[in-house]
Amino acid sequence: MHVQSIANTQDILGETPVWCADEQALYWVDVRRPAVHRCDTRTAKVATWAMPELVGSLALCVNGDVLVALRSSVRRFNPATEKLELVTAPESGNPQMRLNDGRVDRRGRFWVGSMNDVTRGPEGTLYRLDGSGGCVLAVGSVLRSPLFVAVSMNLSCSTAMLITR
Repeated sequence: MHVQSIANTQDILGETPVWCADEQALYWVDVRRPAVHRCDTRTAKVATWAMPELVGSLALCVNGDVLVALRSSVRRFNPATEKLELVTAPESGNPQMRLNDGRVDRRGRFWVGSMNDVTRGPEGTLYRLDGSGGCVLAVGSVLRSPLFVAVSMNLSCSTAMLITR
């Protein structure tokens, strides 16, 4: 097996790789820079977009937009116009909390977890966003559930990972 670097972006904390078969491109985030990257594997060209806050994860939308989980909100990002549009802000009331890892399930819903970026204690929540932008608390301390999320990492769903609306 041959392992090869496809991009030298000097990431501080590169995470959440997402493959787009239609574009033959790999998307990922640099949490701490903060930035979203896209590498076209046919040309090796890398595009980088700065984000206004720490960025924990991303998801690809059918229309070409990218859903980004920023520190305090989930936003729809249009790479062509670089416009960010608010979808939801489930953790906006607590400056210690931030959104972290997220993935899309087979039904086109975006699952994203939050974490306490200071204590790393079990204070996080797992949220589910449906295709219309609705946000549902799935698991977490707000429910006073015995199931707490400390740091959401490596969420896994299925091979069909596109936001359907």
